Amino acid sequence: MLEEADRERPLRGRRFTYEHGFGLIRPDYYRRVKALDLIIAANPTLAYFAAARSFRMHEAMTQVRIAKHPPSDPWERTVKDWGLPVRSWLREGIVVTGGTDCPAVAYDPQRPLLGLYMVTTQETLAGKLLPGEEISREEALRLWTINGAYATFEEGRKGSLEPGKWADLVVLSDDYLTVPDERLPAITVSLTMVGGRIVYERA
Repeated sequence: MLEEADRERPLRGRRFTYEHGFGLIRPDYYRRVKALDLIIAANPTLAYFAAARSFRMHEAMTQVRIAKHPPSDPWERTVKDWGLPVRSWLREGIVVTGGTDCPAVAYDPQRPLLGLYMVTTQETLAGKLLPGEEISREEALRLWTINGAYATFEEGRKGSLEPGKWADLVVLSDDYLTVPDERLPAITVSLTMVGGRIVYERA
């Protein structure tokens, strides 16, 4: 449908987003997304939780023989449904943003970096979905900051800490770049600033 729309009116430069990105796990899909100049608005927190539910559902359907569509293996179906090959997307030159899909996935103030944990480890409640598709912590941080600002044509005023930009920032309880992987989900927000004004402080 997007390719048909592009033929009618080109999408390039308009920063259209492909929401979630679930199912875009084949190299030919990456090339088609790149050709349309689409942004993938990934929601790793949704994948983190939904993969486990999906695996149990596909496992039950297989056991009672009501699975209708290949692949019939519950794990393969789970990876197809919820896998996020972020490393491959970035390698293809696609802009990817990070999000939570809130309120479909409830925001947990005790684990605000769960999405960053998922894309840097590929871990979900069902296990590691796509080994080899992990990205660095710096790359993950860009998904939620400058890439998000770019997707809404706001990279000139937010998304990074530079003179002349809004001072939108958070202070974290630990060093996101150096803590062990297993500690990432435990990092909390100590302070939030929007436009240089403190709007939240953890008691």
